Amino acid sequence: SIREITFYSEKPSGIIYIDNIRLTKGKDDDSWLTRGLSVKPLLAPPNNLIKNGDFELGFLYWGSWGQWDGGVYIFGSGTGEDAFSGEASAAIICQKEGRGGIYTSPSAFLNLKPGDYRLTFYAKGKGEGVKMFWILLKMAEGGPSLEEAIPENNRSPRFDVPSKWEKYEYQIRVLKEIGPLALYIFNVGRGTLYVDAVSLIREGGEIEREKIFPKRKASKVEIKGTQIYLNGKPFFPLGFYNAEPEDLAGTGFNLICRDPGPGTPGRNFLDRCERNGIMVSVNLEGVLRAHLPWKASEAIKPLLDHPAVFAWYTCDEPDHSQWTVPPPEMRLATELLHKTDPNHPTFTVVMPWADSNIYQYADTVDIIATDVYPISDYSREIIKVAKSTDVLKRAVKGEKPVFMVTQSTSEATPEEEYAMTYLAIIHGANGILYWNFPDARKNPQIWQTMLRIGKELQRLSPVLTSPESKRKIEVNNPNIHLLLKEYKGKLYVLTINSSKEAQRGIRFALPSLKGKKKAKVLFEDRIIEVKDGLWEDSYAGYERHLYEIGGG
Repeated sequence: SIREITFYSEKPSGIIYIDNIRLTKGKDDDSWLTRGLSVKPLLAPPNNLIKNGDFELGFLYWGSWGQWDGGVYIFGSGTGEDAFSGEASAAIICQKEGRGGIYTSPSAFLNLKPGDYRLTFYAKGKGEGVKMFWILLKMAEGGPSLEEAIPENNRSPRFDVPSKWEKYEYQIRVLKEIGPLALYIFNVGRGTLYVDAVSLIREGGEIEREKIFPKRKASKVEIKGTQIYLNGKPFFPLGFYNAEPEDLAGTGFNLICRDPGPGTPGRNFLDRCERNGIMVSVNLEGVLRAHLPWKASEAIKPLLDHPAVFAWYTCDEPDHSQWTVPPPEMRLATELLHKTDPNHPTFTVVMPWADSNIYQYADTVDIIATDVYPISDYSREIIKVAKSTDVLKRAVKGEKPVFMVTQSTSEATPEEEYAMTYLAIIHGANGILYWNFPDARKNPQIWQTMLRIGKELQRLSPVLTSPESKRKIEVNNPNIHLLLKEYKGKLYVLTINSSKEAQRGIRFALPSLKGKKKAKVLFEDRIIEVKDGLWEDSYAGYERHLYEIGGG
């Protein structure tokens, strides 16, 4: 065994930089994560209404939450003897007793017609005091109540779970059509609850044939340096979390990313997005949160040929303190996804609280982002967006695209929405996502602001995807942030006031420009005179000015 590794310097002063220390037996890659796993015969009953009820794809189509009733529970997978069927089971791990559980996500909600059903699952506990129960919950208003439709066996009492696998089976009679329903499975004790082979079968139902979808021509997303190309054309991703494609059609927004809760979008959702010109970042978080990175390739196979797929969203906030997915697992998922699908990149969002988190995950995906929400009751530090974008660029050494995720909520003003957006773009973001669509839509003022931003960035997209100019440009005020671009023989100076205070007498100097020029201020219907590369302007708080200078 190795007890200690020590590094020495021959000199008494100076700095030693040490990084990426790994001790492996054999090949120095992440394939060691998949070795030695035993696989049992898979119980896969036909007509199972529970998607991924065997948990072979981790928590795909399942949500999870571990902090009900004062408890703290985390989630993972059981393998080997801790899997009853196939390779993996679901694990709900108690850190503080209360209530934590998993539930079928919206993309796997149940809609039950009258008839007799059989709910079956296997469970075992590890450690003392493991208890559980399950419940069906109605997830929308209207129609009969749960008690009217399913008067008996719509939930179980709390019960002790033995240390060896045990089968649990319940007969459920549905009297009235009801849905959507979610199945919740809770750990309400100590120790670890393992659950596997969950099925809900309608008695006497005919065996349904697996749907075979016609093969489609997949979208192709390429990354060249920091530039993204969609089907051969430059592409600036601009999107929302949790939007519906019909609501984004014609708005300038072109991307939807699903929150981990709703689960992986199905083909129907992707079809709707395709009809409305929207791309999708497909969520694979359920696989990675379950620590089954080698299953990622299997998870994408039903969708990888769809024209609406933009990227594989391997995990949301993998550095989260309660449900961490370590960098080696993220790297392995990306490596295997590349082998299965060369047409789409991988993508993740890392929390911004520590710069080191961003650096640790910089090499685990093709596109890395962080989520910065600077507007709250306690703070309005808009500049955080710029600083975090700078960290992203440094972490990837300017060699791959970075995205910024920021807020579109009623807490922010329209001026702050513009400031957050343009600070990210000016500091190098190659795509923007907003958290989140429902919050933006319910506030008319913010929604109208987001629509204006969407149209504005759509018009600017050719500029945003063009190279940054190598010309030198200066401004006399540190509150004014700027980016200089060149597109089709014209110069574009994107600027934003990062202060809520007005800034007057702002002077710009672009020495390479000689003679008299005219700068068109986009979206403002005004012209500014530029003489030998010099011009002046003023800014209201958080105001942006975008200059187009012809004849460069």
